[in-house]
Amino acid sequence: MTTKKSPSKLISFHQKLADKAFSYSFIGETQGDLPAGFDGDDRRVYLGEGQVVFEAAKTAIQTWAMFPKSWTTVYYPFGEIAIGKEVAVAIRLLGCWWHCGSRIVYILDTDDRYGFAYGTLTRHLEKGEELFVVEREADGKVYFRIRAFSKPNYWYVQVAYPFARLMQRRFVRHAFKAMLKQTRTAL
Repeated sequence: MTTKKSPSKLISFHQKLADKAFSYSFIGETQGDLPAGFDGDDRRVYLGEGQVVFEAAKTAIQTWAMFPKSWTTVYYPFGEIAIGKEVAVAIRLLGCWWHCGSRIVYILDTDDRYGFAYGTLTRHLEKGEELFVVEREADGKVYFRIRAFSKPNYWYVQVAYPFARLMQRRFVRHAFKAMLKQTRTAL
């Protein structure tokens, strides 16, 4: 936690993630039934129709555009998203920047689906996994979907968990707005 946004601190935090373990044991479960004992979320937003929208949404995911720039910062120095690579995210809450570490668990890359899931590491406020995916249905409609499960990783997050859940819902709303903006500008 820091009171000022500091790219150098986020980079330093990221460098310490490589040897960190996952903070949960249900690796990859955002692909199936969400595990018991976690709060689950599965929401999607309609982005539009056709190949142009799908490609714009795919590019938006590849560039982490779903993270609201006003209160999150992503540090992922690897370029292309790859399984096993760590990501550091700084989140501004209550006037402080909190650093959270995750690792890419899997990638979805087919003609009609593109996205990835990352799982939390021991250096994260919560335990769980989150999937970001763009999906094109048979009728050409394109959706952006966030599917996740989580629970507190630290006692102070447990105490403030109703607030944490509010922030998770806020993130989803802002991510949907960001993805809509990215796909609409491509048209």
